[in-house]
Amino acid sequence: MNRFILISTFLFLLVTGIFPCRAQDVTPHQILTPTPSGQSVLAKLYREEAPKVVYVTGINVNPTKKVTDEFFIPAEGTHEENTVGTGFVLHPSGYVVTNAHAVNRTIAPEVELLNGRRYPAEIIDVIPEEDMALLKFQPDEPLPSVRIEPTPGVSIGDTMVTIGCPHALKFTLSYGVISGINRSSKVTDIPGLNLKGLLQTDAAINPGSSGGPWFNLAGNVIGMTVSKRGDSDGIAFGISLETICCRFPEMLHRAAARQWELPLTVTASRKNDPHRVRIGKLNPEFAQKWGLEEGDLIQKINGTETFTAVEYYQALLSLQTGSEVKLLVFRENEPETLKEIAFQLQERAPRKVEEIIGQRLYMKVRELTPQEIEDFHMRVPSGVMLMEVDASRFANLKHVPTPGDILARVNSERPKSPEHLVEILENISPESALDLVVLRRETKENNNTFIRIDFNNWTGK
Repeated sequence: MNRFILISTFLFLLVTGIFPCRAQDVTPHQILTPTPSGQSVLAKLYREEAPKVVYVTGINVNPTKKVTDEFFIPAEGTHEENTVGTGFVLHPSGYVVTNAHAVNRTIAPEVELLNGRRYPAEIIDVIPEEDMALLKFQPDEPLPSVRIEPTPGVSIGDTMVTIGCPHALKFTLSYGVISGINRSSKVTDIPGLNLKGLLQTDAAINPGSSGGPWFNLAGNVIGMTVSKRGDSDGIAFGISLETICCRFPEMLHRAAARQWELPLTVTASRKNDPHRVRIGKLNPEFAQKWGLEEGDLIQKINGTETFTAVEYYQALLSLQTGSEVKLLVFRENEPETLKEIAFQLQERAPRKVEEIIGQRLYMKVRELTPQEIEDFHMRVPSGVMLMEVDASRFANLKHVPTPGDILARVNSERPKSPEHLVEILENISPESALDLVVLRRETKENNNTFIRIDFNNWTGK
């Protein structure tokens, strides 16, 4: 009997919370609220990480419907809506990552900070097959930037915290757990896109949350919101840490390559690799000079330990033209090969604009004049004027671009100048087909009609 009473008393104290090892110590609430202070971990995380999150918006268009309002000023009284999305700061100078679907239907995207300040943003790079985009804006002062989790492991049951702008409710915090890994999901706003290798969560995620960061309780990014199941609650998906670590460096490399001639690229492995900063493509002369090979490992940049490829580019983008970059490099399983190499950040050399555009698009183009922008009723000053076109490359199509037309879009990007058009083309595989949009003004009886012509999966062959 005494033994029965003792056990009963123990269970009573455990359940009621009087016993020090009470059951609620392991509930999510207790995990997120440390004692004795009672200060919420979520509140602390929000204060530290919310300034690194941005609201992404702009006038909404639907590029899949081939509407003219994407390029031309709409009729007076036309009702327009703004897109809503989320992004987060990768570099203090104003580089922001978000979903491709958050900007590919947006005219003149803008970002808004937690303090309410708004800035126009430029699309630097888009990886549509992963639904990623990199934006750049000019902040008034350096911004705090996120840290990507350096340890690749994310497990089912891990706590995740996200900050987003669902339905334009800006900087909303939500949390949950990683409910699943290696999921697949269609992206509603990009027809035909089915993403794989995604994380799943039960956190509250809604339209407008797209592009928002997923943090662990250490405040490091472990994922990025991409979609949710429209037919259910508590099922949402995010781009995995492995994909982030592999593809973010590609976008940041393009940002750096716009400024400087870079002798090498840096890549990351999707595997659980203890050496996650590897040399990718190399300039042959640079490789020969320093005895480098693709796959060699970078341990430090300018004396600072480099943990991830993202951190490598973050360090690079913090330098100025003329700065010397010193790398500590070694070959895997060959510690005796450890050596310091160096290069200087030199301005990007002018590209052979006419030659590159002619070889890829079979056109000659020039920058638009302010008068042409006005005459075409352009919504934003983007596009290039066609001067010459090799019509034989479009002979099997219903419409042929002609001099006087405007090349307004290549895939999802809108060229602002011939030089920018070259940057876009250099980022697309030469074997890839292109989606082009050309604008034309037709005049009949002193009346102007503005039309768009789409060339889908065009190769020029």
